[in-house]
Amino acid sequence: MRLLSKVAERPEELAAVKRVLERHEPGYERDPTKKIQLLNHLAALKVPEAPALCAPYLADMDEGVRYAAVEALIRQANEEVAREPLIAHFGSDTEDSLRIRLQIAEAFVDLGWLVKSGRPAFDKKLPDAYAIDREGRLKKKT
Repeated sequence: MRLLSKVAERPEELAAVKRVLERHEPGYERDPTKKIQLLNHLAALKVPEAPALCAPYLADMDEGVRYAAVEALIRQANEEVAREPLIAHFGSDTEDSLRIRLQIAEAFVDLGWLVKSGRPAFDKKLPDAYAIDREGRLKKKT
């Protein structure tokens, strides 16, 4: 990936990442290392297509892949694309990782994103260290 980013132009680099991602779709994979590396690479790319490529990996079976997908969405800081999938994932009954929920909550605090949709499910899963104000802004309790 590092070599690719040095020798290829951005469109070619993104096309290569897409091709490899197509071979490593979300779901079970004995060794998820490639998916994690690809998501980490996408996190570093500041391209509009990156969040849409990362979001499906929120449903991966591997917790490390889901964590990398969340990190990639957060690092892109594209609220328009990333906020709703992150809210839905946070409130999902399928996510059992407190580490991922804390990662999402901390990002919403840092980025100032509002929790607009999915509020009841989000509230239900919210760790005790956080609270949501009337506007939907997540705050860390002191």
